[in-house]
Amino acid sequence: MDWDDLRFFLELARVKRLNQAGKRLGVDHTTVARRIEQLEGALGCRLFESTAEGYELTDEGHRLLEHAEAIEGNIALLRESAVRKGGRVTGTVRIGTPEGFGTLFLTPRLGPLLEEHPGINVELLTLPRYPSLAQREADMIVTLDPPQQGRYIASRLAEYTYGVFASEEYLRTHAPIRCKADLAGHRFVGYIDDLLLSPQLHYLDELGLEYPLRFRSSGMLAQLSAVRAGLGISALAHYMVDGSGLVPVLPREVAWRRTFWLATHADAFRLRRIRAVWDFVRRTVEASAAIFLPPDAQEATRMPRARGRGAA
Repeated sequence: MDWDDLRFFLELARVKRLNQAGKRLGVDHTTVARRIEQLEGALGCRLFESTAEGYELTDEGHRLLEHAEAIEGNIALLRESAVRKGGRVTGTVRIGTPEGFGTLFLTPRLGPLLEEHPGINVELLTLPRYPSLAQREADMIVTLDPPQQGRYIASRLAEYTYGVFASEEYLRTHAPIRCKADLAGHRFVGYIDDLLLSPQLHYLDELGLEYPLRFRSSGMLAQLSAVRAGLGISALAHYMVDGSGLVPVLPREVAWRRTFWLATHADAFRLRRIRAVWDFVRRTVEASAAIFLPPDAQEATRMPRARGRGAA
């Protein structure tokens, strides 16, 4: 058994489909199947079972997965050490984030990271779902739902709040909103329910009111744009509306508090390029605490702190 065999095993374990594993490895799916058969023959056991959902690991496969990922991590460390020049941190780091956080908050603040580490390249994923750490779609993710099982490091990144916002034009041309009951009947902007990143984004349901959603989007940037255009009112994260000109609606009565987590695979956490970006993201968020938790929103929210595992 050699490392090349384990590469094929790891890709199939992560994506569960021969075609997908082949694409990621740059080979035909029949080559993946053949290499897996060779590995199973060398080990004398079945590593996968073919199911309707794809190739699932057997008990022996799960045991091999832990060792294979440890070997993968050690090889990555060796490669990083071999290419290190003059103590420089080099390599590509892929970060998966919610659309608003990645586009409006993180991207404009990446300059100091790239100046400090000219050998680091950043790839930002703002998908309508959280990238999979298990499938190595991203090196680290900013998430509302930290991994609860597996070999991951998850650290509380920031508590942040949502409030209800509207444009000045909308408020001038629609019925006044003096209390929460007045929200009923107003046009709302919100998420497409079956494309929510997390169940925690069902915050409008907590109003306990009938509200017509006249515009829906899978991402908060489109919701922000819709509110600025006067299409309706919406619950938006405070860090996103900073400087937008939007007007808070009932800021001391209606607000929600949530928690961002930063997570990565335990093996990736040992890599210098991952730690450099990890530490930078944490420092950058901590330096901007005021826009994540404005005073009025802190008073309006009394949600218990979310549970999860902290690290680093």
